[in-house]
Amino acid sequence: NKYQEYKYFKRDVLLKSIKELNKIDKNYEYSFEEKRLGRKVNEIKFIRTEKNTIDISSEPQMSEKLLNAITKARKNQYIDSVYSQKALDTILTMYEEKDIIKGLNELYKYNSEIKNFSKILISKIEDIKNSKLENLKKKKEKKQEPIEESINSTEPIESNLEMEKEKISFLILQSKHSMTQRLNLMTQLVEIHSLEKLLEFKNKI
Repeated sequence: NKYQEYKYFKRDVLLKSIKELNKIDKNYEYSFEEKRLGRKVNEIKFIRTEKNTIDISSEPQMSEKLLNAITKARKNQYIDSVYSQKALDTILTMYEEKDIIKGLNELYKYNSEIKNFSKILISKIEDIKNSKLENLKKKKEKKQEPIEESINSTEPIESNLEMEKEKISFLILQSKHSMTQRLNLMTQLVEIHSLEKLLEFKNKI
């Protein structure tokens, strides 16, 4: 009868087609809604909604040098026990790959227990960045004496901004937001260049 015919049509054609569409289309999610008249399905309404997913092509890509640095760092038992690929993916959106590689090389030398992989790696990267800034500052001092007061006056502001950014990045990483939301927040954080904007951003988290 017609009821049995629809049952098989739904199982063998409709559901399989919807499943296949959802595999192929990365932008939309497909489903359907049955409108019944008694036991009979009188109408089928197809629904298309946008997927809330991250485009795989936009995910951070890792070079051979970075992969080698990860492998080396994980040879350290303290690092391997707390290693998190998700945390590393997030950190890749925050820092240059060369600084991450240097940070991982520093972690390889670590010889005590680690509670948070993300926190310790970010700390090492920030140390490396600060060291680079100090070296640049010394080079400038050798080339130009004295350093202009206007440059000196901006250093505390920049330093405070980076410190606040680091604190907020920890908050985001430890938050209960989804991975997608945390990545979006980290991306927004990188684009902030003033304490005023940073405070506004912090209040929205």
